[in-house]
Amino acid sequence: MTTKERMAVMQAWMDGKQIQVRSHGRWHDVGTAGEPTWLSHEYRLKPKCRKVGVSLFEADIAKLDALMRHVSEAHRIHIDFSTAVKLCVRMVRHDPQPGLLMAALTKIRSEDGRK
Repeated sequence: MTTKERMAVMQAWMDGKQIQVRSHGRWHDVGTAGEPTWLSHEYRLKPKCRKVGVSLFEADIAKLDALMRHVSEAHRIHIDFSTAVKLCVRMVRHDPQPGLLMAALTKIRSEDGRK
């Protein structure tokens, strides 16, 4: 974390915005009691979460169910439907191959009844 980034988090905390601290590999909300220990921990501004609705076909739901089962069996971790969707979104490559991307988009649009 750069000094500029650290200063931005400190300013946000001083302005009463919610910040988080990383502890044991996970982010946790910082309470209002006491001052954060800036030098010994990693902090960030709490990301905003926006809820959205998504329409899925039965085949897509089946794939998510399969992913949930796989994670449960392979890693002995239970994930819910929302987490499975987030996992799929985050696993997508940032530079998808154009041919695969367009083929998937065409298939989705035809399933949705769009061109």
